[in-house]
Amino acid sequence: MLLFSGYIGWWSLRNHDKVPPADAPTTFRQKIRQSGNLIPVAVLIIFIVWVLVAGYATATKCAAYGVAGSLGLALWSRSLTWKNFTEGLMSTTRTSCMIMFILAGAAFLTKTMAFTGIPRELAEWVNAMNLSPFALIGVLTLVYLVLGTVRCAPGKGTPRFCDTLR
Repeated sequence: MLLFSGYIGWWSLRNHDKVPPADAPTTFRQKIRQSGNLIPVAVLIIFIVWVLVAGYATATKCAAYGVAGSLGLALWSRSLTWKNFTEGLMSTTRTSCMIMFILAGAAFLTKTMAFTGIPRELAEWVNAMNLSPFALIGVLTLVYLVLGTVRCAPGKGTPRFCDTLR
C-alpha cells in the first residue's frame, strides 16, 4: 500500500495538468448533510458487526440481518423497484455460481494433484534444497510475483507471453 501511495504521489508531481482540482471547502454541517445516505449504511454495518462480535447471532443470521436491513434501507430511500430487486437477485445468482464453479474446479484440481503425487514430489524437492524459512518465503514470493504477472485474458493489452501458450 505504501508503494502504491508513493506511486500516486510521484505520478501527481509529474503530471500536474492531469490532477483534478481540489474540492471547494465545506463546513462540518454541509459534510453531515451530504453524508446523509452514508450514515444509515454505516449504522447497519456497525450493528451487524456488533451483533456478531457480541455473540448474539451467528454469521448466517448476521447475513440475513444485513439483507433485511439493506432491503429496509432501499425501501426507506425509495430506491427499491421491482427491476432493481430482480437485477440484484440475478447478479447474486451469477456471482454465487461463479464462486461455486471456482470451488468445484479447486476441488477437482486438488484431487487430481493428490492422485498424481505432485505435491509430495514438490515438497521433497523443496526440502532437499535445505532453505532457511526466510529464504523459502523469498523464493515463494518471487514465484508468486512471476506467476501473477502472466495474465492471459483475451482482449486489449494481452501480453505476448500468452500468445505462446495458445
